[in-house]
Amino acid sequence: MTGNRLISGVRTACAAIPCFFFALAGIAKLHDPYSAAVFVSNSLSMPLTRSFEIVRIIAVGEFLLAMLIALASHRSRLPAYLAMCLLAFFMGLLVRVINLSPLASSCGCFGSLMGEQLGTNLWLQVYVDTALLAILGVHALSFRRGSRPAVTEVVA
Repeated sequence: MTGNRLISGVRTACAAIPCFFFALAGIAKLHDPYSAAVFVSNSLSMPLTRSFEIVRIIAVGEFLLAMLIALASHRSRLPAYLAMCLLAFFMGLLVRVINLSPLASSCGCFGSLMGEQLGTNLWLQVYVDTALLAILGVHALSFRRGSRPAVTEVVA
């Protein structure tokens, strides 16, 4: 029984951390979409007005994904896999931008919350994404094949 509680605790922690970051990033992008829109515009070579629309869609998607991970954290691996795919896409985009333009500015992932010092380091964001990817991997692997916890285990 203690092993089940430990696994449940690890699964909960590995779901809560990405939920927090996805929700924070989504809210920050909705509150201050400019830096993310400039980053998307520059990295994908598109007009700034179009990139604002894409940033809003990404922000709402991140917030919805955070809710999905929170609500289904003990029932399904699918939200973790979706989040891992999204993070892999963002990491690839960041690495591409870093390689093409080493002096690139902030990605705008957390809007104005990153501040001046943290906002200018794209590698820091790659490291954060890598850590979140690892945490989501642990969360997805914490499920045993074919097992679903009972409602009493989730509530308890």
